[in-house]
Amino acid sequence: MSAAPTTEKSGSIRTIPTTEPGQEPTSLPAISSSSDSMIDDSVVVMKEPIYIQDERNLITVFLFENLDTSGVEDLEYIITVTDAAGITINTETGYIDFLAAGEQTGVASQMFLDEGMVAENVDIEWTYYMDASGSSDVPFSFENSRYYFDPYWDRFTTVITNNSGSAFTNVRVDMLAFDAAGLVVGGGYTMLNFIPGNSKVGLSINGFVSEDPVTYEFFPKLNILSNETNDANLFTDLSILKTGFYYDETTLGGGFLVQNNTNNLIKGSEYNLTIYEDDGTVAQVASGIISLIWPGQIIGVSPGSVTLSEGANPTDFEVNVMSGNPVNQEINNPYVTVLLYDAADEIIGGGFTYPDPVPANGTLNYDVYVTTATSGPPDRIEAFASLTSY
Repeated sequence: MSAAPTTEKSGSIRTIPTTEPGQEPTSLPAISSSSDSMIDDSVVVMKEPIYIQDERNLITVFLFENLDTSGVEDLEYIITVTDAAGITINTETGYIDFLAAGEQTGVASQMFLDEGMVAENVDIEWTYYMDASGSSDVPFSFENSRYYFDPYWDRFTTVITNNSGSAFTNVRVDMLAFDAAGLVVGGGYTMLNFIPGNSKVGLSINGFVSEDPVTYEFFPKLNILSNETNDANLFTDLSILKTGFYYDETTLGGGFLVQNNTNNLIKGSEYNLTIYEDDGTVAQVASGIISLIWPGQIIGVSPGSVTLSEGANPTDFEVNVMSGNPVNQEINNPYVTVLLYDAADEIIGGGFTYPDPVPANGTLNYDVYVTTATSGPPDRIEAFASLTSY
């Protein structure tokens, strides 16, 4: 390993930001070409950087390539945004653990600027350590990518498959979009809360593109928060008893029933919901936390109202649940979920809320906003009261 990291700086990256409301964001490629960006650094080079500003949202996307014959590690990049006066208006720091010899990885940064701020330049600096050994192989593959134009974001969905028997948590996925000539035209990223071993889930990524994309490339990354586990109990301690989802134009509602199969109070379980189109593409995803579930308890869980893109026509829904940690402690703060049922006892709606504290030995009346598949009242309503430590 080198005693000190190598540092290089890119040239400015300029785009034409959108200023007229209702127009799509536009961008131009970097002033320097991809080959020019190799100047002063013959090991790690940055390729095809662009940024796109849409009102207060700023997306910066680029590729790193390792040209060396050995790996590099602890690659740290700093993105600095300046206005027309050269004043720094935002910065972001990111990390890539390892980049193998000859490997490329894409990065998509998303920043939220203060009202009225306009990015004039975006500079990217990076440092790394050379002569590193290791592996950046991750057991993920992607299929059935799709692009949705939404009023406030460009949205990209895909199916990620975990080809390993191990489960992974906190996986970051960066996506770069390309035009017909293979040039980067935008992108975005998301964080996946978990994916069980030998399974697949959906991803939904909000980003921006300067023109309609033709192809997409996804770059999964493990980080300091990621975890690989073979603990089978994480996916057997809780079981899903029933699901019921429906959609109306651009809104999806419903929920599911979960049972704690253990003798422990379980805290901090998580779920993810994938909403599939008929062709196997992903219409949308949702995720959340099941704060507490008592031993043997059956509890209703609802993602609330999930917004779909116009034209979405979901036909299948898949829920995964990962158990949290057993706890033995005093926990407060109420949490209420409501599920609605029809005459056939199918789930037709749901919602949740965080009520005010309930007085000791007392009662509390509280409204819960729900979405429902029918215009009339449900045949049965079931409420589930729990506690949360958050």
